[in-house]
Amino acid sequence: MYMAFGPLGLTYNDLWVVTLADLNDMAEGWRYNRFLEARRDARLAMWIRFMVWAKKAPSLEDLTGIWEDGQVMSKEEQYRQIVQKIRDKRKGMP
Repeated sequence: MYMAFGPLGLTYNDLWVVTLADLNDMAEGWRYNRFLEARRDARLAMWIRFMVWAKKAPSLEDLTGIWEDGQVMSKEEQYRQIVQKIRDKRKGMP
């Protein structure tokens, strides 16, 4: 409910019209938009840092994470998730 009244800016009357699936889609769209904004800000910070003093700037993924399966995760978390999927797939094979 926090998402409906806070970031999405819905009113009580909007909740009579919006279904839960619509609300979920709006919330995921808002989270993805925030992720893209963070990437844009990180890119700007990376360029500034690189131009000023850094020899090797961090990647965007290092600064903002990676969008995977509807959530933001670090490279390490993504790696662990991929390894776990492979292990689960191998267990299912005869």
